[in-house]
Amino acid sequence: MSDPWIVFHPFIPFAWLLPLFIGLLLFFLWKEYHREMRFRPLRMIAISFTMIAVLGMALQPARKATVNSSFLLLTDGYEKQQADSLLDAHPGLQIVLAPGADNYSNAGRISSWNDLENSGRPLHFLLGSGIPEFAWRFLDGHHPRYIPSNFPEGFVALSIPKNIRPNRVVNIEGTYNLQGEHATLRLSLGHALEDSVVLEGGGMKKFSFTIKPKQAGNFVYDLSAERDSKITTEQVPVTVESEHPLNILLLNHQPTFETQYLKQYLGDRGHRIALRYQPSKNIFRHESINQSLVRFERLTPTLLNTFDLVIADQSVLTSLSSAEVTSLKRSVMNGLGLLVNVNEPIKKGSNQNALIPFETLASKADTVDLHLSNQQRLLLAASPVAIKKSDNIQILHQDKNRIIAGYQSKGLGSVGIQILEKTYPLILRGDTIAYGNIWTPLIERIGRRNLASHEIELNSSFPLIQNWPIDVNVISTDAEPKLHSDSIELPLAEDISIDDVWHTTAWAGQKGWHTLKTSDGLEEPYYVFEPEQWESLRTANQIRLATINSRPESLNLSQGIEYRKISPLIFFLVLLISLGVVWFVPKA
Repeated sequence: MSDPWIVFHPFIPFAWLLPLFIGLLLFFLWKEYHREMRFRPLRMIAISFTMIAVLGMALQPARKATVNSSFLLLTDGYEKQQADSLLDAHPGLQIVLAPGADNYSNAGRISSWNDLENSGRPLHFLLGSGIPEFAWRFLDGHHPRYIPSNFPEGFVALSIPKNIRPNRVVNIEGTYNLQGEHATLRLSLGHALEDSVVLEGGGMKKFSFTIKPKQAGNFVYDLSAERDSKITTEQVPVTVESEHPLNILLLNHQPTFETQYLKQYLGDRGHRIALRYQPSKNIFRHESINQSLVRFERLTPTLLNTFDLVIADQSVLTSLSSAEVTSLKRSVMNGLGLLVNVNEPIKKGSNQNALIPFETLASKADTVDLHLSNQQRLLLAASPVAIKKSDNIQILHQDKNRIIAGYQSKGLGSVGIQILEKTYPLILRGDTIAYGNIWTPLIERIGRRNLASHEIELNSSFPLIQNWPIDVNVISTDAEPKLHSDSIELPLAEDISIDDVWHTTAWAGQKGWHTLKTSDGLEEPYYVFEPEQWESLRTANQIRLATINSRPESLNLSQGIEYRKISPLIFFLVLLISLGVVWFVPKA
């Protein structure tokens, strides 16, 4: 059914208005007909037009028109020339100004990002610095064509590591858009300078800061940029987690310097260590750190279930009985981690091959060139073994030519392998940082995982802003999980397609640290900033997100039907002319 050409919006019911109009028109025409005056037909026509004009003002008619229903959204930082060019190419395009955007002639403005949801029109073009991450949900799946603005000067990228532990070196990296010759960046905690970087030359400059937190907790570092004697400062929230001590079993045939230094290093960091070595066939020696002495001759499921990680020499696995191999394999499937120090290629059909899911080859190289995350380069002794690459291997250390250490998941546990022979000289040289950077990833990734019943994920990008929505995912096996933001319980909605995944939105009205907490005590701290902070980074994030969501192909503007009200001025002019004829004609 086609839309009517004209519609009416009478201020009194049409059923009353039409009889009243007909009655008055007939009455005035009858009165005029009985008057003996010249120009009677003209006067009767004028009276008819008078009544029609009154009826038009009362009916308030609107006519159908075809219009472009798409709109152009101008955001902060848009270029007026680009907007003018789009209007020249698409004359019917409607213009809407986003919050904070400069004025544009004949453009409407939305007071908040929520108004995008109620516009009822598709967004066709987007100009400027883009829209916040959460505002994309209001576009109902529309992907506009985006014409970006330039990246602002300042910090445009920042990466803060997760799982930071005390006394470990970590790097905070990012990118600074330098519009000048040089700038000095400084990272401080309180009044103590942690690290500094000097940037030279204009353009996008990557930077990296090294920190080594002393204790667990939530900290706020100051990140300042000095350029041309002008200093700007932003805040960097860092969460340092407490050490999670593991129960570790070391198995050797003979005591070695490598094992002794590793045992001491792990014990100094709170891990509970049990060491067994076998100087002869039926003689075992036992040591322990941070726990009572554990004596055993055979590996049993009961024994292995008390440990989180087993670190064993390759030769030890060869001497295990079939029952011990079976116990070790089952324990790994149930969550135990196994790390094997390999010194020769693994023989097929052996106990080693049954436990270690890696393919190895002989290698002539007896050293590796290891590059650590802090850009330190180490030349270390290694076994003449090459580990074949596979899609299943998670690589932890590698040089240009071969894998140094990696692991594979097996059931709930992991099996790892590493070929380094002598790392203890690093401790003798006092370089415990490099030593820790080698062993810590192996211990943490391969050791038994803490299988909590809940997991919290923050889906909103850094930085989180006051009174902006924060998307949160909760992974939980509970039938009805609970989540609190500070002391406020948040409603959770289960994902319609993925089991045990729940979604919610948190809001933080105060600057500073806040905490998400589940019913089993799992906590996830997060930091909220004021709207004026990290402006350059937020703008850069919006530009990147709009670029990703942009639809590059040429689009046709959406056509829609609109009823435009006929101006009452037309009826008013007809009324004046008609009344003038009625008034002046008898005197003519």
